[in-house]
Order: sequence, then structure tokens, then C-alpha cells
Amino acid sequence: MNHIKTSLLLLILFLSLTCFSNDTLTIVIHPSFRGIPVQLNSTDYINNNGDTLRISRVRIYISNIELKSKTGETHTAANSYHLIDLEKPASLNIKLKSGIKDLSKIRFSVGVDSASCVSGAMSGDLDPIYGMYWAWNSGYINAKIEGTSNQCKTHNNRFEFHIGGYLSPYQTIQNVQLETKAKNGRITIDMDLNEWFEDIDLGEENSILIPGGKAVEMSKRYKKMFSISAQ
Repeated sequence: MNHIKTSLLLLILFLSLTCFSNDTLTIVIHPSFRGIPVQLNSTDYINNNGDTLRISRVRIYISNIELKSKTGETHTAANSYHLIDLEKPASLNIKLKSGIKDLSKIRFSVGVDSASCVSGAMSGDLDPIYGMYWAWNSGYINAKIEGTSNQCKTHNNRFEFHIGGYLSPYQTIQNVQLETKAKNGRITIDMDLNEWFEDIDLGEENSILIPGGKAVEMSKRYKKMFSISAQ
């Protein structure tokens, strides 16, 4: 009898682990700058304009994650607001529960949707403690990057780009769709920060801190950061 009970317990454990494995997907964000892994406060990078810069802070909201299979089956992650913070390596791994098999596409937003912005400050990754909420504007900063460059004629040669805005015509939330397939329950997404600085001369443009046309244009640039890793 004990042998039968042990066998049943082992079978239940095996089935549970199998179901968990099949239903769990890990999205790994791999931050880089023109192919070089990003190290905060320690590495100099050169953008396409020839400006040398050093990055000290990167925070980006990834939200509304949606998975699609080859057969058209769709899974939308519940409460999917994830703050990617390069100061916190654990935030680069997003774990989702999904029964999608034969994954073919992943879709997500860069930023926080207007419904959450008008709801006021929230909890979890949307907690204002992370410095991504404009109380004065009742909205979230969708993406933030800070650092220094000798090209910046500012105090301590700093640049600051805090990109937000949810009211027309200055909405900065951007949608990204990538073709992919999961390998061993894992997707790796490259995030090339060089796209933030495409066609920008840091000597002339080094600060965006409010919603507006410039913020919209930068959001269109950095939505191109994301691609499926060839690794």
C-alpha cells in the first residue's frame, strides 16, 4: 500500500511540474548599446552621431503583454505592468503564466496606458516610490534615461530624458510586436539603448522632462530598441 501511495505522489508531482513548465514563460531583457552590454556608471558608449556618453539610469515600463500562437490563439497577461530598471537585475526577467504553445508573436506596450494614468498613483511596479510618476501631471513617466556626456553644456555634463504623456496629441505609449518562438520556456529580447539617441546631438538636445512634441518623437525612436535575440 505504501508503495502505491508513493507511486501516486510521484506521478502527481511529475504532472504538476510538467504543467508548470508548459505554462511558464520567462522574458529576458538584454540591455545593450550597439552590441555592447550596458554597464551603468562605468562604460563609455559612442552613439551614431559620434557623441561619447555614459549611462547612469534606465527605467522603462513594459506593459500589456500579449502572446500569440501560430494558430491564432491569444493570451493577454493580467496586470502586466513591469518596470525594467537596470539598477535591479532581477527586473530584467519577466515571468508569465501562459498555456500558449507554438508561440509565434509577442506584443507589448512601452509605457503605461491612459486608464492607469488617470487612476492615480498605484501599487506594485506602478508605485510612485520608483520615481516614475508625475504627481503634478497625474501620469506616469513611460521611460527614463539619464547620464553624462562631454557634449552636454549642462551642469556636470548631464543629460536627462523623462518621456511621458497620455493626453492627445502628446501620447507617448508605444506598441511593439515581434515575431518569436520560445525556447525552453524562455524568450530573450535585445534592448539597444542606442536608439534613444538616434539623430540627436547631445550638445543641442540633452533634456526632455515634460510631455510634448519632442517627447513623442523620442518615444518613436526608442520603440525601435527591441528585437528578438539571436542567442
